[in-house]
Amino acid sequence: MIGIVVATHGSMGIELVRTAELIVGKCEKIEAVPFFPHESGEELTQKIKQAIANVNDGDGVVVFVDLIGGNCCTISGAFLRDENVEVICGVNLPMVIKLVNHRHEGLKDVAAAVQKAGVKSIVNLRERLL
Repeated sequence: MIGIVVATHGSMGIELVRTAELIVGKCEKIEAVPFFPHESGEELTQKIKQAIANVNDGDGVVVFVDLIGGNCCTISGAFLRDENVEVICGVNLPMVIKLVNHRHEGLKDVAAAVQKAGVKSIVNLRERLL
């Protein structure tokens, strides 16, 4: 089962995980890693490293981050040295739900599908309805 880490500024990742669980039920091998202004980059590095270790059962880990180029992204990028880690930026709820529901597929394939699901979920409702 692919592990999931959601690393975000503030509590956004915690709430994404909680909300996903409201929709799909309790999720295993998923951890949110919040990053707060009083924390250092080293503290964030250690939190992400520990979260990856906690959720990794050998099938790989997807690390979702909120903002490309932000601290969570930059630090998570260092974990890409491991071929069994993927980092996907711009996390949203449909991406988390997609991954939770397809965690038994191959890491590279599911990472691509999750990215597509995230983009597809961004819609101007006026344009879609009219």
